[in-house]
Amino acid sequence: MLSLIVTCWLGLYTLTPCDAAEADIARDYSDYALSIPVNHLATVRCLYRTAFRGEANLSTGCIGLPMRASLYMLAHEVGHEVSAHNGLLARFTARFWPGGVQVDGVPDDYARTNPAEDWAEAYSHVIMGDTHAMKVRRDWLLREFPELH
Repeated sequence: MLSLIVTCWLGLYTLTPCDAAEADIARDYSDYALSIPVNHLATVRCLYRTAFRGEANLSTGCIGLPMRASLYMLAHEVGHEVSAHNGLLARFTARFWPGGVQVDGVPDDYARTNPAEDWAEAYSHVIMGDTHAMKVRRDWLLREFPELH
């Protein structure tokens, strides 16, 4: 079953209405949402607006997105929600942060922050098709999620 937010992103407002604020955010990000697998969007339970930066709350499944829409921001925050399922972040951490030390190429400097940010950065870079600096992470993600091909 599609989550309420996915139906907002897909423009199905009449079938499953979202509140007005969520509908506005979904409309702002709808073109970018088309680049993300629907089952990944379905991990998001609610949307809210932030001033400048994105944020994800794994305990509620909500993501905050800024007024200035971008594929990077949406993919990064959805990536956080995706990582919360099926022990994914633990497997990623064991593979790419053994003993707390990051290995095997990173997508950017922000990925050096911690395993959760590394995961979200790697995920967003795969969605954006910008994986030149992280081939090992890209291959791992594509094995985990064939739908990202």
